[in-house]
Amino acid sequence: MRKTTVALIVGIIIAILSAFLPQDLARIHNYIFTTVVPLIVFVVALIVYIHSEGEIKKIGLAVALSSILSWLGEITWNYYEIIGINPFPSLADIFWISSYIPFIYILLTILKKYMKYVDLCSYIIASVLTALAVDVILFPVMCCVKGHLSPLEAFVSTLYVALDIVLIPIVILILLVYVKRRFGFIYCALAICLALTLIENVLYSYYEAWNIYYPGSLPDVFGNLCYVVILFAMYKVYSESLEIVTVEDIERERRKVKLLNKLMRHDILNDLTAIMGYLELYKESRDEKLIEKIFIRIKNSINLIKSIRDVENRSELKPVNLKEILERETAGYPNAEISVNVPNVNVLADELLTSVFRNLIINAIVHSDEKTPKIEITARKLNGWVEIRVADNGPGIVDKEAVFKEGFGKHTGLGLYLVKMIVESYGGKVWIEDNKPKGSIFVIRLRSANRERTCL
Repeated sequence: MRKTTVALIVGIIIAILSAFLPQDLARIHNYIFTTVVPLIVFVVALIVYIHSEGEIKKIGLAVALSSILSWLGEITWNYYEIIGINPFPSLADIFWISSYIPFIYILLTILKKYMKYVDLCSYIIASVLTALAVDVILFPVMCCVKGHLSPLEAFVSTLYVALDIVLIPIVILILLVYVKRRFGFIYCALAICLALTLIENVLYSYYEAWNIYYPGSLPDVFGNLCYVVILFAMYKVYSESLEIVTVEDIERERRKVKLLNKLMRHDILNDLTAIMGYLELYKESRDEKLIEKIFIRIKNSINLIKSIRDVENRSELKPVNLKEILERETAGYPNAEISVNVPNVNVLADELLTSVFRNLIINAIVHSDEKTPKIEITARKLNGWVEIRVADNGPGIVDKEAVFKEGFGKHTGLGLYLVKMIVESYGGKVWIEDNKPKGSIFVIRLRSANRERTCL
């Protein structure tokens, strides 16, 4: 985290450096910066696009296409400057204006899916901010009227600001949807980039109208800052494997929870039916082994009821102390040796996290082939995440994918399915590794609560 923060600060310093340099050095600085940085943004965004899925894949594609078009515009403009001509509008303007198209198209497709989640308050906020942006556009227009620009030059100059104003309400509406659910990182970065670009275009219109622009001046500083912000955002996505959990994902998980309630209630009814059958047999045979089977069924139903209670009490994600939950949850298993060695950290979760560890512990005990099942739970911080490892000394798991599927196994077939569903609803991941010399390790990666509301 410190390295990325330092990198961002260094990038900002480099971006604004031209504002403090003599004009000739500022030109050289601007030529180098606008030739190199947009190309780096393109490469990183392309990697994000290739290795991501869903909504983040679309955003990665938009950033990649936009940055390469912007880079072509910068190269063309720098060429004009070097050979000593200053056409306006020019081929560079065609590239720069085209760079808006991927963002407009992709963000509109995303917004279309979320319109049903946008309330009246969101519309009002977006409308007010858009109105302010429209008011801002009058400033460069007045500059053009008072300055020396021709009608075509004035139109192209203000077109940039108009495109910013088209994108601003789209990003604001999507950002408002995500802020409520605390998944707004990438849209916060896009909003900052749009604000910087809007300032750049307004200043550029003013500078051009009064014929005081030169490469590396204040408009270019804000443009450079925009490249730094989007590069930082894309790198953060790439380095931390940040996967945006969309509103549709959340709704899908809610539907899974409802389905899970029905499945669990069905299994409880099965347990009660089995208990009644065992009791009838016990009346006739007085076989003590039947009492043990009855207790197993009762315990199974109790665990299922606890899971139902957790699901029904589910709330918004919040900081949850991992150590406290594990120490509390591992205290009730006298027939197993359970050790907990985790740091005092908070993860982004809710009440269902208790059910995750309860199911993993029960699974390890039930399937153990040892007289005394041993379970070791450890955790470590990992670049904005917390990785928890639940290791056992059981027989191991051959099919590490199938165990997470609904209905797998001889028992309810819901325990590990529930674990996977809950962890993924937090935006986390769960998988299985082999333990040595025997057994399995369930690895859970959850978001650290320390970066829960982070924008950049």
